[in-house]
Amino acid sequence: MGEVTVRRLALVLVTLVAMLAACSPASGGNDPYALAFNASKGGWDQVQVDLTVSAQMGSGSVSLQPGAIRLVLDTKAGKGLFHVSVPTSTLGIDAASLTQFGITGDTINLDVLYDGQALYAKSPIAPALVQLLYSSGGQAPSGDLTGWLKLATSADFAALAALGGSVAAPSAAPMASFADANAMKTALTAMGVTLAYVATEQHNGVNADHITATVDWQKLAASPQFQSSTSQAQVQQAITALEGTNSSIDLWVDHSAGRIVGLEVKGASKTDATQTFDIALGFKTPDAGQSLDTPSGAVDVPLIQLLGPLLQGVLGGGGVTP
Repeated sequence: MGEVTVRRLALVLVTLVAMLAACSPASGGNDPYALAFNASKGGWDQVQVDLTVSAQMGSGSVSLQPGAIRLVLDTKAGKGLFHVSVPTSTLGIDAASLTQFGITGDTINLDVLYDGQALYAKSPIAPALVQLLYSSGGQAPSGDLTGWLKLATSADFAALAALGGSVAAPSAAPMASFADANAMKTALTAMGVTLAYVATEQHNGVNADHITATVDWQKLAASPQFQSSTSQAQVQQAITALEGTNSSIDLWVDHSAGRIVGLEVKGASKTDATQTFDIALGFKTPDAGQSLDTPSGAVDVPLIQLLGPLLQGVLGGGGVTP
């Protein structure tokens, strides 16, 4: 699998979600294109997305269980929570270096919350990072730096956007809009993507319609959607890597609610059976306790003001004055 990396595969995974899921099967029957088309209209108001990763690379391996990387969104309120809890062994950093940042356990943990008005973060490594930020001058904020830190407000982001001018955010591929299932089928076929219905089965706790996608990777790479992508080079690298594998793509759509509940890409190297990968996304109603409320007692660490000179040099223009 050589060049296959979790980052590149994740990029293709997200792109395929955009094409298929953003591309209520009440009348879809067993037609995979009707099911996928109807799924584009059955979005989530509140959703929890769990990433699962299992990869074997010769004698090395990576394994992330559901919940290790999680995204919780309230699409109506414009709020989100990103959680990471990954084994330190996956970082490739020696224990002594990790100890300098206060990492003494087997995992590194990070939570990032946007409550609609401000960005917050919480991590055991935050105290060391804050001290590093203030090492060149200034007084580090007092308070519990292992708790929630308030990093930036929506006004800060607006000022940053103004500093950057009209630079567009990069995207993996432009979102497609289809008039109906036949239009979707025509577009996907032109891109080298063929869908097939498998069965209605249990997946991620619901009765779901299982769809597989077969991809002509060269045709996909040559399609206008990817040729015009701002991340074309990265996508091409991932596609080239996937061409060297025997891989499969599976999509599950809630049979009743008509919204995506699962996506999985897995495979193995065509030349080395010891190199395998399995990357899956699970979509469901957020678990109890997944709060998107404003944290109380957060310590103010004005990150954008601290990094103002650096941001000014990168983006150009005047200073950041939130």
